[in-house]
Amino acid sequence: MPLDLDADTFVTGYDVAPGNPQIVHHVVAYIVDPSKVTASGQTNQEIMDELHAMDATPDRAGYGCFGMAGDNVDVEAVPLVWAPGQGIVSYPGGLGVSLKQGRQLIIQIHYNLADGNVPTPDQTKVQLQLAPSVARQGVFLLEDELLSTLWGPAPFTLEPGQASIPYAWELSGADAGIPPGLTTEIVALFPHMHGRGHKYTFEVAQGGGDYSCQGRVNAWDFNWQRVYDYATPLPFGADSRFRVTCDYDTSADTMPVTPGWGTRNEMCFVMLMLALPPGISL
Repeated sequence: MPLDLDADTFVTGYDVAPGNPQIVHHVVAYIVDPSKVTASGQTNQEIMDELHAMDATPDRAGYGCFGMAGDNVDVEAVPLVWAPGQGIVSYPGGLGVSLKQGRQLIIQIHYNLADGNVPTPDQTKVQLQLAPSVARQGVFLLEDELLSTLWGPAPFTLEPGQASIPYAWELSGADAGIPPGLTTEIVALFPHMHGRGHKYTFEVAQGGGDYSCQGRVNAWDFNWQRVYDYATPLPFGADSRFRVTCDYDTSADTMPVTPGWGTRNEMCFVMLMLALPPGISL
């Protein structure tokens, strides 16, 4: 969707109203520069036009995709992540995600048709709160190493018939793209699993120190998901690390469960909102 902005601005919050709550699994928004030349040699606009032309319903806006903004589309920023149970989100600490003139917004919606839900019309509404300037720039970090095993030699699978199957993964600030000497702050946490999720733990370690728990959901409920703001932001630099542990209950399953975006698959996802130091922008 072209935004037709009169000037560069910042996203400082959002709200999502699902038109059909029974089937809306998640909503993610992506900011895309249509003129950006991607690794494929094509611009984002050329790729999006091709995806639209190849879609099964070319007479309607949009196109189908599995993950991100579409295959090979180069995303500039992610200002919005929504899942069932979430309310209005206002970024903490006077933060904003950069939204420049000429950018387009791609809204990705995942519909849950796995539980016998019959496809019915949906008109989900997305509202962005904008500001001409902000005290500090924020960025969203989205990671899921369980999902990433799909691209490895053998995807990790959850054994059926188990009351508790933990899966843990970790990531350093350097691997997340934070350069040496730059310290960001974790200001918000959004955990995400699917229906077999049982417990979720988020831990952070500074430098060579030990991990300490900085987020825990003891009784996961897919229909009650939240963005949690930190009263005291957590420093996070190149030499910091975080660890995510997802615990699953596969008691009702008779076949192994694979990772994936589908509601019948599983994820071990984390979204962090990071605050850049004052005066630093992307």
